[in-house]
Amino acid sequence: MSLRVVVTGATGNVGTSVLQALSADPEVDSILGVARRAPRLQLPKVDFAEADVSRDSLEGHFRGADAVIHLAWLIQPGRDEATTRATNVEGSRRTFEAVVAAGVPSLVYASSVGAYSPGPKDRAVDESWPTDGIRPRSTRATRPRSRPSSTGSSAPPRRCAACDCARA
Repeated sequence: MSLRVVVTGATGNVGTSVLQALSADPEVDSILGVARRAPRLQLPKVDFAEADVSRDSLEGHFRGADAVIHLAWLIQPGRDEATTRATNVEGSRRTFEAVVAAGVPSLVYASSVGAYSPGPKDRAVDESWPTDGIRPRSTRATRPRSRPSSTGSSAPPRRCAACDCARA
């Protein structure tokens, strides 16, 4: 079996890992990585096409594919809600519509953790957790100032650069 797979968001952290895994898979014959800018990255069986899911035509890139793996999302710039929405919401909608129009039989979609509202740090949450997204730092009402560490000190927690959550 020889499969043709298209990966949107191909130059992101998840996208490049997926490209590497697919290029090593003997059942995958060709891979098209779709990204806003073509990278210097070279992998076996991988070609790149420049396209922005929020505004460029996608159907032609998807035509003839056995599967599309949609990994194009933005977490930053968190302060620019319109840009984030254009890629995460409208870009996803456009991708899904292009998959249908191109007759691609399979779609794999992964979302950014930024879709979920901040959650508790002491337990896991499931897919029923609210999806209000991450908010820009300037709109956060309160932040923990410090918390005791395992050694008993109350050093401030490290902050995640992507969503400003506390890291241990």
